[in-house]
Amino acid sequence: MGPYCASKYAMKAISDVMRRELKPWKIKVSLLEPGPIATKIWEKARDRIGRALKDGPEGLLMLYQPLIEKIREHAADSEKNAQSPNVVVNAVVHALTSARPKTRYRMGPKALTQKVISWLPDTIQDRPIASFLNWGK
Repeated sequence: MGPYCASKYAMKAISDVMRRELKPWKIKVSLLEPGPIATKIWEKARDRIGRALKDGPEGLLMLYQPLIEKIREHAADSEKNAQSPNVVVNAVVHALTSARPKTRYRMGPKALTQKVISWLPDTIQDRPIASFLNWGK
């Protein structure tokens, strides 16, 4: 999950910088933050997890099996609740045609929750993740 999260955080930083640096030219920059979208990403994730378990280095299961199982469960739940790609299309159309586009387009059933969580101190944000992973008990 680390590289995926790092790439998303980098996109946020680039979006913020571009929005601020391009403001003198009245160029608007919006960031799309979709939740689970019904795409082939879920199939790819299952395949990758299966390959990692089958072809991974010795000791992988011993160290990571509980985490892998949690990620597998989360991916299955996300796939089940994934939204149509149309929610992203609608956000893109709004961002491109609105006189006042949003700086962020959060989409999905957990968008408001994610926004509220982003306001909390890091140590408080860490708690639900630790709970999800059954760590820190």
